[in-house]
Amino acid sequence: MMILKVSPDGSAWHSAMKIDKSTGTVLEPAKPCICLSRNTDLNWGGSTLEQVVFEVQQELQGDISTNGAMSRVNIHQSGLYLIIPQVVMTSQVVGSGDGWSLQLRRNGGQLNPSGSGSFAPNGFASVGSEMIATYSIVRPFSAGDYIEVFVTSIQTNAKCIGASLDVVHLG
Repeated sequence: MMILKVSPDGSAWHSAMKIDKSTGTVLEPAKPCICLSRNTDLNWGGSTLEQVVFEVQQELQGDISTNGAMSRVNIHQSGLYLIIPQVVMTSQVVGSGDGWSLQLRRNGGQLNPSGSGSFAPNGFASVGSEMIATYSIVRPFSAGDYIEVFVTSIQTNAKCIGASLDVVHLG
């Protein structure tokens, strides 16, 4: 393993890059990357905006965190970030459509463009059918910003049974 270290003062050193000499794999330990997930139902009603509170956090690398409730991701390094939210829905009524949306927020304001993140399936084939909705967005963030995920259901024909959020600092 080859390691490239940097120092702000010549005495404290930080690993900036690690290269596996046998495979060529490059790791950047200081580059923020986090994955959050929720595997239990979100209880929601018609037209109710509900914040997703995550249950599992896997910090892959770098300086990134969540608040104590795991309902927001805190950005500690300014730069360009890739954000990938995902929700899993299951049908409650055969052949029913259910309009709903997945909304990202930065510092309390909507991050994804208006109209994006809205989904209206044509109907589920059977009770218990599942649908996964996801999209990705790349945006600049400043240190101190935070990200939250919200879902809204227009009807109650589908149930949100899981969610995840991946946040990766691109540079």
